[in-house]
Amino acid sequence: CNATARPEPGWRLPVTPDAPEGATAAIVNLAVTDSTSRGHVTLEDCEPRSGARDTAALTFAAGQTVATMAVVPLSETGRFCVYSNASVHRIIDVVGYLADGAPTPSEGEPVEEGDPGDGEPGAEGGEPTAEDGSGEPQLLWYAPSAPTRIVDTRDGAGRVPDGAEHLVTGDAAEILLANLAATGSDERGYLQAGICGELGPAAGFSSLNYGESETRSNLAFVPGSESGTCVFALHRTHVVVDELGRFTSEPGLGWDFGSNGRLLDTRECTEIQCGEAVPAGTTLRVPVESDAEALVVALTATESTDRGYLWAGPCAALEG
Repeated sequence: CNATARPEPGWRLPVTPDAPEGATAAIVNLAVTDSTSRGHVTLEDCEPRSGARDTAALTFAAGQTVATMAVVPLSETGRFCVYSNASVHRIIDVVGYLADGAPTPSEGEPVEEGDPGDGEPGAEGGEPTAEDGSGEPQLLWYAPSAPTRIVDTRDGAGRVPDGAEHLVTGDAAEILLANLAATGSDERGYLQAGICGELGPAAGFSSLNYGESETRSNLAFVPGSESGTCVFALHRTHVVVDELGRFTSEPGLGWDFGSNGRLLDTRECTEIQCGEAVPAGTTLRVPVESDAEALVVALTATESTDRGYLWAGPCAALEG
């Protein structure tokens, strides 16, 4: 603790989640709030180290509340550390675990839970579950799919009203990995993605926090249910949901963890881009020294001159 109760610049905080036996990594939603300056957060092991970090799981501006989903390896003692170069509150919710090459969705309590009930930003993310009938978490594999927009209320449905649910799927039996976005909101609030009829302030979690007139997005695990999956909005906003893949019991992709490394930084002069802002409509080819079918990355945009979006994917699809 310190006089402000806010972690100071350079502090590294250990986190020990209640991981199941055999878990090698945690899937978490990382949120920051009440920052005094711009900065970044790095998720890392707790081995001794000092100096600046050259990778970031999340970047933020002064006073900003922002969150992202991340995957962080666990040490042999089952913990990891959270570092920031700025004074900022850090909030972590555990969404699931990875074990033996397959993700293990978990019903464990978050390490620290935000309180979305009054519209204040908090830690994002519920706890997707997949049970095999015994009440125990079931090991699942990830099956990526071509990005598919399954909800866009701007196409005619109109903004989701205050305190209302909007149907995402009617009969999905699998957990979806989706990009969840809110835009055109009247005031700050949050979205929840989950089983229809079970959402709202009493559910006690948020999948995405947004501010007035902001456009915000985050990855989300969207639990499947025969009764339907919905998105709940605390305050009126447009909702966009893009499906990126599914978690299934059928063999699919596992996970292989290496050390963190920066693949691209256009602020530096490299063979890809030399220190200048990337023009609109430009596709950058990023070399990856791996034969893996998919890659988990933290994607950051900065110093933009207009609002827009980034899209990462196979070069042929982007250049076509």
